[in-house]
Amino acid sequence: MIHRRPSMLTTTVAALAIVSALALTACSGETTTAGPEGGATATTVAAEGLGGAVPAQFAGHTSDLYSQDANWLCRPGAPTDHCTTDDINATIINADGTTTLEQRQVATDAPVDCFYVYPTVNAKPGGGNDLDMADTGAETAAVDVQAARFSSVCKVYAPVYRQENLSAYFGPPAGQAAAEAVAYADVKDAFAYYMAHWNNGRPIVLMGHSQGSFLLTKLMTDSFDNDADMRARLASALLIGGSVKVPAGKDVGGTFQNIPLCRSDGQTGCVVTYNSYGTAPPPEAGALFGQKQGDLVAACVNPAALGGGSAILQPYLGKAMAGPIGDTVATRIVSLPDAISAECLSQDGMTFLGITAATQPGDARDVTKAVTNAAGGWGLHTSDVSLGLGNLIDVVQNQTATLHP
Repeated sequence: MIHRRPSMLTTTVAALAIVSALALTACSGETTTAGPEGGATATTVAAEGLGGAVPAQFAGHTSDLYSQDANWLCRPGAPTDHCTTDDINATIINADGTTTLEQRQVATDAPVDCFYVYPTVNAKPGGGNDLDMADTGAETAAVDVQAARFSSVCKVYAPVYRQENLSAYFGPPAGQAAAEAVAYADVKDAFAYYMAHWNNGRPIVLMGHSQGSFLLTKLMTDSFDNDADMRARLASALLIGGSVKVPAGKDVGGTFQNIPLCRSDGQTGCVVTYNSYGTAPPPEAGALFGQKQGDLVAACVNPAALGGGSAILQPYLGKAMAGPIGDTVATRIVSLPDAISAECLSQDGMTFLGITAATQPGDARDVTKAVTNAAGGWGLHTSDVSLGLGNLIDVVQNQTATLHP
């Protein structure tokens, strides 16, 4: 069974939050595409991989769905690869109000693969799953704000999957379970096809948010946790906005028996996971994410300080999150250096990534909106990935240096 949020209400609210946030992005009128020549090229080290033999559990796998280019939002060599061609340039806004255009980067020969599963983006009625695999506007919006920037450090694979609709969470438990099963079957099929045909022994980063993280957690339980070969291929799993649990004070156990949390730069074969909440004011009692479950607590890894403590985030946020000065920039994404900090905190049975403004008096940026929890216990769920995006990319870059010194 997929690791669920604490209740159907939790899942429903999370899905609604994702739908709302990404619908705004998709409908902004600013989602344009540009060729890779529009951005700078990052230099990376060529890789030999871990050996080209396909693991036994994936050997010979075929797929009617994922042998088709149309069912991949991102795939190296595909006719359309949103992760390398969409316009995700950002404007760096400094504390004094000065700005610099930061062009997106695409690595020429990244030695690591990133397999990404997007969050809930579908609000169609009637329960069940999103069966229209051709209408991918909201899915592409999610790719742009969460996954595409990783193309500077890895080759990104992002399948289109028949995700569980928001409305399915309102239906009978049996219907909800059936919808989850369809979504997971697609993700497992896509990953198996990737492993059988394209991985060629390269290290793997699994990346997901919300529903995507839950599905990848299931995939890790089924295909990685008890398979030493697959664990050796795992650079890391970035399971953001999910529900990974560990015993209090421990980095392994609970959700995964053999895959620990990441606790040092360059560590591989480990998990980065967190749920974000603003600290001023702190999350309300009964908030929806990061709650303990029996003797297990929610796992939290600060992407800016894997070993713990407070550190500065490298966010890539929608420009409205910078306050009025955001209205003066042309890009839809802004980078806000030294503006927001994070620390893993525990209180009232919750463990979460506490998000705090780090701006000083006179700062031209007003990040109040970026660090203020949404009502109803949602916290900062819709911004989970964006808040720590630059740090997460650094995590993968450091792991790459370990694997390919």
